Amino acid sequence: MARKQRLAPVANLARHQQLMAEKALADAHRQVNSRKDMLTQLQSFRAQYDQGDYRSQVGARSMAALRDFESFLERLDLAIEQQRQELAQTELAAKELHLALQTATTRAESLQLVLERSQALAQRRDQAREQQLLDELATMGALRR
Repeated sequence: MARKQRLAPVANLARHQQLMAEKALADAHRQVNSRKDMLTQLQSFRAQYDQGDYRSQVGARSMAALRDFESFLERLDLAIEQQRQELAQTELAAKELHLALQTATTRAESLQLVLERSQALAQRRDQAREQQLLDELATMGALRR
């Protein structure tokens, strides 16, 4: 039983690390989804300007308004590109966290298996000792007769 008692805290720590890795991965997936939503909104916003008749409306007003509108579209395109980059980085981080979770899960499962085997071995030893004692008592009883 001593080995089981020594391994139990290590197995508990590995399980805790696995749970923390699961939480971190879930957070990363939420971030990925949030960034995807933001990118979709920006792209939708840009598509509205592409489909709309904004250029002709702005052009009819003044050249300054047209320059401002073009500048706005450039900033919008830049924001879309930045969002794509952030999404790619977040997805990469999520993949790394997924690998970390796989490692933590493997470690926790391995330690749990070692713990279970250690417990089974200790039980077999206890049963063997108990059987040996019963055999000795039976032998002693047979000798006394």
